[in-house]
Amino acid sequence: MTQLHERVLISQKAGAEIKLEIGNILNKYELHYDDTIQVYGQSIANLTLKEKVILGEFHREVEECLSKYTEQYSLTIGEKIRILCDILQNDAKYLIRWERHGDFDKEGDFA
Repeated sequence: MTQLHERVLISQKAGAEIKLEIGNILNKYELHYDDTIQVYGQSIANLTLKEKVILGEFHREVEECLSKYTEQYSLTIGEKIRILCDILQNDAKYLIRWERHGDFDKEGDFA
């Protein structure tokens, strides 16, 4: 059981580092949430494709980030999906706020 617990902690640490690095990458580009959601969704799809589909420079850097941390932490496909889904869920939260209120800071919608 200890080994499983350690793996969860490693996966969480990798997730935090990936999210931080992707956030830094995102700061270089002027993208909307619909663009980032498409990139993260394609990254999930790429995990099971023989030939990856790359949707642009931002996506290429996201894929490189995932590769780097996959190697460093021996991430499984499931762990990478969970990390990418966490990022997607966060983006979706802000997209919902914008769609409903025209304001990214409005509280109460899946906050």
